[in-house]
Amino acid sequence: MLQANFLTDCPPDSIEWCPVRQDIFACGTYLYNPETTTRAGSIYLFQYNSTTKTIDTIQHQTTDGILDLKWIQCSSDSTFLSTVTALGQLSLYSLNDLTKPIICENVTNDQTIALAQSWLHLTNNYVVVSDHHGYLTICELDNTNGLRFNLFPYEPISPIWMIFYIILTFYFFTICNQKLTGKNKNKKIQWLHQNTLLSFIHACICSALILIGIICAPGIFQDPLSHSNHFNYAILAFSTGYFIYDFVDCLQNSTDSVFPILIHHLIVISFLSHVLYYTRNIGYAIYGLSIEVNSIFLHARRVIRWYPPIFKSAYHNHLLKIFIDIGNYLTFILFRFGIVYVGLRALYIQGERVHPVIKAYTVTIVSSMGFLNVILLYRLLKSQFKKKSKNKREKQSEDKILMTDNHILLPS
Repeated sequence: MLQANFLTDCPPDSIEWCPVRQDIFACGTYLYNPETTTRAGSIYLFQYNSTTKTIDTIQHQTTDGILDLKWIQCSSDSTFLSTVTALGQLSLYSLNDLTKPIICENVTNDQTIALAQSWLHLTNNYVVVSDHHGYLTICELDNTNGLRFNLFPYEPISPIWMIFYIILTFYFFTICNQKLTGKNKNKKIQWLHQNTLLSFIHACICSALILIGIICAPGIFQDPLSHSNHFNYAILAFSTGYFIYDFVDCLQNSTDSVFPILIHHLIVISFLSHVLYYTRNIGYAIYGLSIEVNSIFLHARRVIRWYPPIFKSAYHNHLLKIFIDIGNYLTFILFRFGIVYVGLRALYIQGERVHPVIKAYTVTIVSSMGFLNVILLYRLLKSQFKKKSKNKREKQSEDKILMTDNHILLPS
């Protein structure tokens, strides 16, 4: 069985046959010296002679420790050897010359070991590199044989944090609900008032956190799919905790009108839980959650009608009402329809980066949101025009009417 062997200077860590020359293979070596804390290695290019049963050295280049190497073909006449080292560098070498890399870039800092790499075989212009801290970094090879790094940085976050934030949020809204207990004798109307006020509070907190998150991590716009940031992760967990709380609250005070909101919450909870568990798609989830900006104005329309006026002056209260109405329509168009456009466009452009089942599910949900938004806008306009023709008797029974369509109009 044994045909040939060769003793390298350091333990071989990675070996790959050349896809162009079937008799040539590359070898990367790695040796850690604990006394000097150095990580040495080298690259060998060997040729196996099947006639003489020998392994001949074609090229040998001393480098930092090589943890992984791969052959890639960027075109029919260009074959490169890609390596990642113990000092976090990714290098590309020509098949004919290993003495000087064509490209040598740091994909991690020099204290982080690059462990493995994988190239996208369809085009060989994307490579993902892993390191010993658990990070994944995707790099793009451009047309000038240069690399654009950290295009899609990925930082996995433990699902333990998801559970912790959700429990904390659930407890927070439970306490708020207890503190906001009103004096209305009609329990259904009282529950409606408190539920809407809690939704308003969630929308305000969530919108403020999203603004802070975007300012602190503008990289969310670069690649929303792989964006990973602990603060934005906590925002999604906060909202998931609220939707779970509201789902339980609606079940306990169930009426025929809350069925649509229960379905809505189940969809949102399942989507956000999937995002949080896999730390994937955080950016687009934040985009979707920005609908809460519009929810502030939607809920504010009822909050100012159900609770004592903020200002003593009737003029100032009227200006506040006009501001809320204008803000409601502007944010409705910008965030509710805008998010649908952004979501469908992203699925069209980057659909190949998403699992087909997840893609089909997301397209269905986003399309349904667009259809639902048309219905919601119609109801909103209808409610606005009807309000002008209502008499005093109709206004007195308005709360009872709202029990029927509150959650259909205000799903968040």
